[in-house]
Amino acid sequence: MKKYNLSKIMKRAWELVKGFGFGISEAIKKAWKEAKNMAKKLSEKEQQLLDQIRKSGLSEEEMNSLPMMYHKKNGIVGVGMPGQFEKVRKTAEYNNKRLGITNYFVCTLGEYLSK
Repeated sequence: MKKYNLSKIMKRAWELVKGFGFGISEAIKKAWKEAKNMAKKLSEKEQQLLDQIRKSGLSEEEMNSLPMMYHKKNGIVGVGMPGQFEKVRKTAEYNNKRLGITNYFVCTLGEYLSK
């Protein structure tokens, strides 16, 4: 499984070149460093959850398309089964309505990991 989104890293490097005057080599090094630091920001609980999902035997495409709900401060709350995006979305809506504030968000696992 790919750990880093190479396209995002190269786009970030190009932003640094165009917007901040970095040389291409410096920009690529900085973009890689940022990507590696972002990968480290997953909590221990989130990392354990990802390890369990990786061991489940799903393909990378299936894994990245899993629906998940996350809390804006606490990270991943839960991951649904393939094809349950609507169910996860309704659960997040219920939690937000119950609390009266928007703290729960829904996206795919791939989107969450690439943020």
